[in-house]
Amino acid sequence: MPPMPSSSPGGGRTQGRSTFDKWKMGAMLGGSVGLIMGFIFGTYPNNTIFQAVEQVLRQSKGGFNIMRYGAGPSGPIRTLGQYMLGSGVTFGYVGYGPCTSRGLANLSGSGLILIATLLDSFFMSIGSVIRTEGNSTWATEAFARARRQPMDEWLAIFNRAEHNLSSAQIEYKAPSVGTAAFVKTIDHTLLKLEATEKQVDTLCEEARRHNFKSVCVRLLWVDRAVHNLQGSSVVVACVVGFHEGTQSFKEKTTEAARAVDAGAKELDMVMNHVLLTHKHYSEVYTDIAAVRNVAPHSIILKVILETSQLSSREIIAGCKIAEAAGADYVKTSTGFNGQGATQENVRLMKSVVEENMKVKASGGVKTVNECVAMMEAGAERIGTSNGVWIMEEAKSLLEQMTHAAGSGEVKGQRPAASLTRMFSSS
Repeated sequence: MPPMPSSSPGGGRTQGRSTFDKWKMGAMLGGSVGLIMGFIFGTYPNNTIFQAVEQVLRQSKGGFNIMRYGAGPSGPIRTLGQYMLGSGVTFGYVGYGPCTSRGLANLSGSGLILIATLLDSFFMSIGSVIRTEGNSTWATEAFARARRQPMDEWLAIFNRAEHNLSSAQIEYKAPSVGTAAFVKTIDHTLLKLEATEKQVDTLCEEARRHNFKSVCVRLLWVDRAVHNLQGSSVVVACVVGFHEGTQSFKEKTTEAARAVDAGAKELDMVMNHVLLTHKHYSEVYTDIAAVRNVAPHSIILKVILETSQLSSREIIAGCKIAEAAGADYVKTSTGFNGQGATQENVRLMKSVVEENMKVKASGGVKTVNECVAMMEAGAERIGTSNGVWIMEEAKSLLEQMTHAAGSGEVKGQRPAASLTRMFSSS
């Protein structure tokens, strides 16, 4: 599940637990009880309840696959909770049949077991339906709505994040230009509407040749890109809600699901920045959480803020909402709406998310110098349609570096600092 936002001044939870927190803890506990009881009582394949559950699992696309549908980058505890949610209801239902058909409820203490299993079946079915893919948009939306926070709680989260911003300007270490690590920061991108099959094929050939991290395309081209990149380490990223981000809840979740079905390993989703600027924070959260919940756990989700349309305060809010919704990255821009990435905005985003998420800089990043500047500001991924040019420039600069070093030895001079900064591995 996406993490619940926290609004306590010290970074922990507020005093006292909310109704939803209590429900969630009870559900997780019920899941563990259902799991245990299922193993004890649910090993009789001839009972009708077992057969019914098996049929449901077979018919539902993906079934109760928590490893696939667990949302967001989660730690072991949250992963365990998700496992309990799915397996708890499964074994809870399975255990219910033998418990009644064999008359075990008449044994001492088994009445409590039956009650626990029934409660588990009720509560866990909610969590498990949300984690299934087949026709469950309504359930995902209901779940996301249940997680909405009051305005004062969101404001407390944003205020705390703003207060905790470091006044010191941190410069991050960029991978040395030309190294494998540097190349794997690049998402080779083709997002224009008039793109052709030949251009997509060329994009994929270039990405394969240079071994970029990904190619980023629209949904129309995902299947073709996946086919072209078979056998390589380059993955396919698909944009969702591109480029305005104002599409409906259903349109975004449908697009995301189709992209994943076609083989996309990453989703670059455009946040509804219009809702954000109007302070509809819970709606923005719902939008992102819905996409996160229809995408498998292994799929990387990047949320595009469109920073050119936001104030610094709104960028902070967008980052914290994306974090709460379970996204893996926050991304600066689409490249289609105003100014693209800036060092200032990348640095701000990195200061807000710290190590909880990563930052992708995109929009207007066209040279090696710009790539390095963005990475030194905190970006760990670069979105650009100029990947090939950047690699050619890197090769040229490396030759200049080699020549300058040789000249320096003769003349007693050092190469320019701008070159040594980019190519030094120390």
